[in-house]
Amino acid sequence: VGSEMCIRDRFITIIITGVLFISGCGRVAVPEYSSSDVMLEAFDEYCMTYNISNAEVRLVDGTGETLWDACYGESEGDSLFAVASITKMFTAAVIFNLDEKSLLSLDDCIDSYLPDGIVDGIAVIDGIDYSHEITVRELLSHTSGIADYFSENSDEYISIRSESYYKNDVLYDFDLALDMTRQLEAHFEPGEDDQAYYSDFNYQLLGKIIETVTGQSLEYNYDKYIISPAGLDDTFLFEPGMDWGDILPIDMPCGTTTRPLMESGERSAGGLISTVDDLSCFIQSYMNGELFDISYFEEIYDFASLGAGRPDYGLGLMRYDDNYELYGHTGSFGSELFYCPDLDIYIICSANNCSNAKNMNLIEYLLDCYAR
Repeated sequence: VGSEMCIRDRFITIIITGVLFISGCGRVAVPEYSSSDVMLEAFDEYCMTYNISNAEVRLVDGTGETLWDACYGESEGDSLFAVASITKMFTAAVIFNLDEKSLLSLDDCIDSYLPDGIVDGIAVIDGIDYSHEITVRELLSHTSGIADYFSENSDEYISIRSESYYKNDVLYDFDLALDMTRQLEAHFEPGEDDQAYYSDFNYQLLGKIIETVTGQSLEYNYDKYIISPAGLDDTFLFEPGMDWGDILPIDMPCGTTTRPLMESGERSAGGLISTVDDLSCFIQSYMNGELFDISYFEEIYDFASLGAGRPDYGLGLMRYDDNYELYGHTGSFGSELFYCPDLDIYIICSANNCSNAKNMNLIEYLLDCYAR
């Protein structure tokens, strides 16, 4: 690789310049050489630099062939981990199937599909309740204006993130998430000027809609429309009362730990457990139009900005457009799942570290390496 600068020094340089990259002020430095050995050493160095306990990353080409992968720590290639908000891609895919079957319409108001009383008060601005104007499409695209109980504090409640990331695991259900949302003012009127604001409650509501219109559980619908068609062997919804078992622990601000209570509360917004193998199969099936009619991509790719330094958001799908155009989703526990059309490569990353910004920097670096 070269004697003048060891891989550690080179990767530390990359980490430093990555801060500039993340803020939009610079670009990740690319080493002169790009062999798989360099990628592996850089990946290991990344995990050591950020004290990551376990991680796995995989590059898969457009035909499904694994091009390169690496594991670190306890991860063994088929390890279970919490995918967090990557679950939203699954939820959206179920909604597209229900729309195709005319069980719902994306442009109908959500109170058409929810029990009486649920919608009231979830999108209030200056005392005016806009909740009954929200459509299914606006939930999918985070353009409803609904606030985020997961990350925002109110006078009545501390956010789930503030409590569970920094203190204790917390137990909550849909009713508590609903009450927490009602304590927060909405950020804008539904569909206003293509504004987008990321809120887990959008996808909690989509899960309720799925169960209401089908008369079946969320687990049943995931299996029917996603898990069985895509041939996923180790993907399941984490349920209240489940033991964390063999699921990899998470490096959180309060230490390396497990979060069974929080995970059971996230459900359609972020409650799935999976493996790198399964997510690789899932995103290929998703992007190839095997899980729903491929014509939905015309609507999925209607992106709005989530704000400076954040990705754009379509219908259940993120888009990053920096050095490479990437389509997929991140998860707040450090999972990344993307397709890069520039290189015709899928990239799956499980870092279990609650740091998507750092992980996206690693992904860009590895893609740069491979591109050489």
